[in-house]
Amino acid sequence: MALTMAHSGHEAFWVIPGTQCGFNFSAESVTRPEGRVNMYHRLVETLKFARGQRWRLGDPRSHPKLQNASQDLLGETLAQLIRQQIDGRGDHQLSHYSLAEAWGHGTGTSTVSVLGEDGSTVAATSTINTPFGAMVYSPWTGIILNNELLDLCEQCPRGSGNTPSPAVNGDRVGGAPGGYWPPVPGERSPSSMVPSILINKAQGLKLVIGGADGELIVSAVAQAIMNKLWLGFDLRAAIAAPILHVNSKGRVEYEPSFSQVRLRSELDA
Repeated sequence: MALTMAHSGHEAFWVIPGTQCGFNFSAESVTRPEGRVNMYHRLVETLKFARGQRWRLGDPRSHPKLQNASQDLLGETLAQLIRQQIDGRGDHQLSHYSLAEAWGHGTGTSTVSVLGEDGSTVAATSTINTPFGAMVYSPWTGIILNNELLDLCEQCPRGSGNTPSPAVNGDRVGGAPGGYWPPVPGERSPSSMVPSILINKAQGLKLVIGGADGELIVSAVAQAIMNKLWLGFDLRAAIAAPILHVNSKGRVEYEPSFSQVRLRSELDA
């Protein structure tokens, strides 16, 4: 899988498929209602844990304590630990998932995924962070300037401490530090963007994908990949399928058609 630079959303994003892969879900395993319930319960719990690691998306060049964040988040050790902590409950305290202070939705994002006839690929996502960005228009370029400085103010929860724990902290998933890290000159802001190119070593290129709509990107792209590669959807259906999302308060949000589709499938079964 081709990833973008550190402090993009890829590290927190990869926690989701990396963890879910160990559950061995497939089109066959979700044919019965109990199989679908099992898959979506584990997906929701994984989204909560992934959300709890989002604070690690800060720029490691500006915050040395985040130097190993990418290695930790992309590793199998964290994925295995999360799987071990997922049980039949869905009502754990937010501290169980290391969830902290709220983050707002960002809606100023767009993405493009291209696969050429010669096999060349492009996956690119851009953002001005919020609608109309900084509300400043450049008459010379015609570009609306972004307000990404906002993300530098939100990257770490406020509190009493200032030492982050590792992603894997003993037999627990590490939580965010309590303190607030002020922006550093030259620092790159964290992001939820996950333009991705997935490659199978045996079969070559498998998928070129990305997403828009701020903090929903990680949830949406992860579920589109699950639908396509594990559940056997065609690409159009995999992307169009309604999604669910866990917000920063640990609450599950879903598209209006999601519950109707799932309830209908359960009744038909």
